[in-house]
Amino acid sequence: MQAMQDEESEEGTNRDCCSGLGVHTKEFGSHLVKLVKSWPLLRLTLVVMYCWFASSATYYGISLNAVNLSANMYLYMFFGGLLELPSYILLWPLVSFLGRKWSFISLFVACGAAIVIIPILDEFAPTAPVSAKVAFSLLGKMAINMAFQLAYLYTGELYHTSHRSFYISLGAIFSAAGGAVSPYINDLLVNIATWAPPVTFAAMSFLAGALSLTLPETKDEELPENVGDVETSASASHPKREPS
Repeated sequence: MQAMQDEESEEGTNRDCCSGLGVHTKEFGSHLVKLVKSWPLLRLTLVVMYCWFASSATYYGISLNAVNLSANMYLYMFFGGLLELPSYILLWPLVSFLGRKWSFISLFVACGAAIVIIPILDEFAPTAPVSAKVAFSLLGKMAINMAFQLAYLYTGELYHTSHRSFYISLGAIFSAAGGAVSPYINDLLVNIATWAPPVTFAAMSFLAGALSLTLPETKDEELPENVGDVETSASASHPKREPS
């Protein structure tokens, strides 16, 4: 008798799990349909997701590039971890002063500028100490770490209340994809040229900064409550030209 009750309980649990999975799958599909149907929402999301991807790929790529810099990877990782703390502290006054959009742009551009200096030093100042290249690399890592953290706040403010967690989760997926490809960028491109990995990550950061110009500012703005609010905000950052 007890065995039958346990079996029925297990079957009920399995049905509940399958039912819950079906509901979540249906909700996910409805989110994607709404996303594809709305061009302002799709355009906004493509930019935001690329920024998630680029920030993660660049962050982990810079961390893994210590070997290509001929640096002591243990000291490199130590100082890289040490700089994490000021990056968290400095982000909030920066965001309060510049706002979300221009902080995002500035951090991506600062990261790209810092790490693109490394191959320039290799080319035009081959006798430059390794510590100089490490310093620029760590500055780039600090900037991209701040952009990485800002992506959570900015994404949450760009999207409407009912779907906010969905887009942050989608950003986390793109972030994981960026972290997954960064080792291959380092290992494969360094065989072509030593300057290829830092230049690639710098280009990704510059592109993210350029694309972020199309994003709306959310500082001191009311959070969007529905898709229409998001579309209005996204469209406002792309003003139409009046016919001449």
